[in-house]
Amino acid sequence: LAPDFDSRTFGFRKLSDLVRKTNAFEIDHPEGGSLRIRLRGDTPATAPEPVQEPVAAEKPKQRRSRRSAKKSNG
Repeated sequence: LAPDFDSRTFGFRKLSDLVRKTNAFEIDHPEGGSLRIRLRGDTPATAPEPVQEPVAAEKPKQRRSRRSAKKSNG
């Protein structure tokens, strides 16, 4: 539903780690099978806060002047 979603925004390497942290889901991972996740009925979902990473100051890019080799015929 949200193609820009990334569990790393919330400090989790994998989506399954984020899901476990919320305690809002029942998680079953049978040996040799796929992870199964079901919403719990008794626990309200609380989403973790996004991780605020420090923003590094960017160096201004040096621009080179370029003259166009093409001239428009107007």
